[in-house]
Amino acid sequence: QPARGVVDLLGGCRVVSRALGISPSTVSRWMAPKSRQNLGGRIPLAHWQALLELAKREGKSLTIHQLAGMNVE
Repeated sequence: QPARGVVDLLGGCRVVSRALGISPSTVSRWMAPKSRQNLGGRIPLAHWQALLELAKREGKSLTIHQLAGMNVE
């Protein structure tokens, strides 16, 4: 689940939700198993740039590959 790793890296649901201006429940749905309302571990593309910027501000290493859920070393 790429979403869990990214959200944990950035400080959790509340930190990410505040940075993106969305509810914590929206962020937590990214990490839930796939269903009609959950994304099954995927982060919507619309938030990728803001998450990359947040990571940079916080001095964290985050890549497009991590956001996409690719295991690239």
